[in-house]
Amino acid sequence: MKNIPIQYASVKLYGAQDVLTYMGATDSLGIFKINGKSGKYKLRIEQFGTMLSDKVIELNQDSVLGDIYIDNTKQLETVVIEKKLPLLERKVDRLVFNVDRSAAASGGSALEALSITPLVKVDEGGGIGIVGKGSVSVMVNERIVHMSGTELSNYLRSLRSDDIARIEVLTVPPAKYEVQGNSGMINIQLKRSTKSGFDGYVSSRALQNSYLGIAEFLGLNYSNENLVTTFKASYFNDRNRAAENFQNLGHYSSFGHTRRKDSYKGLGLNFGVDYKLGKNSKIGLIYNLGMDNDQKAITEHNRYESDEVMTNSMDTESQHGRKTPSHTLNLYYDLNLGKQGDKLSFSTNYYARSPRNKVNLYTVDSITDSVSDVYNDSEVRYRIWSTQGDLVLPRSFAKLEMGLKYTRFKNNSSVGYFNRIGSELVIDASRSNLFDYSEVNYATYVSASRNLGDLWSLQLGLRYEYSRVDGLSISTGNRNVSNYGKLFPNAFINYKPSADHSFTLSYSERIDRPGFRELDPFRWYSTPNNYSTGNPQLRPSYSHNFELSYLLKGRFSSSLYYQLTLDGYKQVSRLNKIDQVSIYENFFDRNTYGLNLTYADKLLPWWESNNAVDLSYSTSRVHLAEMLAQSGAGASFSTSNTMSLNKDKTYFILTNYWMNLPSKRGNSISRSRGAFQIGVKSFLFEKKLTASLVANDVFKQLKGKGDNYFQDNLQSFNNYYDARNVTLSLVYKFGKKTNKNKVKNVDFKEVSRAD
Repeated sequence: MKNIPIQYASVKLYGAQDVLTYMGATDSLGIFKINGKSGKYKLRIEQFGTMLSDKVIELNQDSVLGDIYIDNTKQLETVVIEKKLPLLERKVDRLVFNVDRSAAASGGSALEALSITPLVKVDEGGGIGIVGKGSVSVMVNERIVHMSGTELSNYLRSLRSDDIARIEVLTVPPAKYEVQGNSGMINIQLKRSTKSGFDGYVSSRALQNSYLGIAEFLGLNYSNENLVTTFKASYFNDRNRAAENFQNLGHYSSFGHTRRKDSYKGLGLNFGVDYKLGKNSKIGLIYNLGMDNDQKAITEHNRYESDEVMTNSMDTESQHGRKTPSHTLNLYYDLNLGKQGDKLSFSTNYYARSPRNKVNLYTVDSITDSVSDVYNDSEVRYRIWSTQGDLVLPRSFAKLEMGLKYTRFKNNSSVGYFNRIGSELVIDASRSNLFDYSEVNYATYVSASRNLGDLWSLQLGLRYEYSRVDGLSISTGNRNVSNYGKLFPNAFINYKPSADHSFTLSYSERIDRPGFRELDPFRWYSTPNNYSTGNPQLRPSYSHNFELSYLLKGRFSSSLYYQLTLDGYKQVSRLNKIDQVSIYENFFDRNTYGLNLTYADKLLPWWESNNAVDLSYSTSRVHLAEMLAQSGAGASFSTSNTMSLNKDKTYFILTNYWMNLPSKRGNSISRSRGAFQIGVKSFLFEKKLTASLVANDVFKQLKGKGDNYFQDNLQSFNNYYDARNVTLSLVYKFGKKTNKNKVKNVDFKEVSRAD
């Protein structure tokens, strides 16, 4: 290769004592210009860390250096720059799981990657939580995903783990993020596109439990120097059986047995575009559409007793249908200011969800021979608007972050209760309702972080949130208005004596505001005598979170944590003769002490293992005299193992097991539950095709069992939701991209991404 210009090479000019006086780059023709005072200099030309030329030149006046010839053995046709990261990293406010370093996570979905992420738990329904904290908020690229339940789990199944750079677990979120929820946050950071062109994937999943369920996924990506676009589509059609058993033992007793067939169908679409407006700014849009159609066929038998003498025996046949369209739109703009790394970001979000439920209930009392034929028609319209601005100011004394956020919630619900008399539907106004709910939230925050020498780092934050809540029951005329505001501090201090050891101490205060359904006073009937209702008087609960964590060599992580929950709330069920009423109430304070241990590493070159143990002790104080507080220890453990079967590491065996031992909280005891999983995974056709076959809950241990303790009764439940299944998954990747550094006019500064 002779007389080929060296494009986009680094050109540096050094003066006396090797002081850098000028830095630039060659253009697409290999030409460069330098400026300097008269004198002798060292001229060094580098490309991707390779020294191409190192010579002494003398500047006297404007001159042309002429051609500089490079030894062609120093030119590289393809350069791959890698920074080898540990499996786990500890930053001042989060634990980082580097997905690329895990063979177990490769070739799967984001949901599968989350299931092996330390501190994260994924249940049989795709629900996501953090050990010791419950449910979490999920972000993708630092942007909240306004989805939950099946909608969220299917969206995460559409994200490929091979496109994920890292998963960040924030057990104590800093001031930048909302303080809503007595839990943590998870950020899924996708890889930056370093190539131009088109690629994509198609994926298919078949799941066999009592029935056969299918899911299909499609992902398309296109990117060039300034533009990144993504499109994802998903379809699912799943069915399962459910068995629920409940008993309430006391002066009045009830015994319920429910058998259910559930059907879930849905379509999801996601479109994203990210466009660089210039060197220092970009704009983006993300849109999600969900269309869910759920059906339930339920057979329920309830027997009622008074002092162990049967008074009623009811059999209910019901059909439930729910259609739920949802829309999420996110617009954002990022602007880099100056050379110090200042950054200004704006985003606005809109979320709309409108589930409509239609329920037919037919009940026969075999003791009294009475018949009830009921039809319910309900529609709930959820809408959320938010606007946020954030400013980052890195300074020599500290990195400053500050921002403002405005959020508006709106909920309009209408529920009609009709008695079917012959062929006519007659409305029961006493059981029908219209409810309007609105909430406005204002928030502002400021945080500062800095290094204290080489070993210590500190981050302090303060967030203020003010809320105004207005709930109106149109049918009854009852209105509840409340206003509350509070400062929420947080602090993090990190000590890193060496590359192998990292200690972090953190604190934050959070708020758990009730949801729409938890405040709506309307009665939601499952039988004519059994209903659940919200409570307009329900108050937010608050929590104080302390954590001391330690990371050893990027493999072993330990966390000692304490959480104080004040004015906690949950649903309380009461039985009055044959009427079963469930309502949300604030009734407990709780102290939780815990220790979490995680070890993730390659035990052998062919064996990757992720293991976790969580030990906790909880004490509760209840405010309702009818309840009996429960205090005691709890524990859980899990192990996830991936073993390669060949030298090329294209065939694997997967074995996973987890178990939750009995635990006590509030007035409840949860019994043991667990699951064993075994399967195989293979990469075929130059790793374009990934195939896996997995058996889940092999020993049928995923049963929900527990007890709720009251002064005059004991409530017990035993539920199973068809979790034992066999799943076959296929993923095929297609398309071809070229390195962006082969496109003309590529900014040489992109090399810094390897840092």
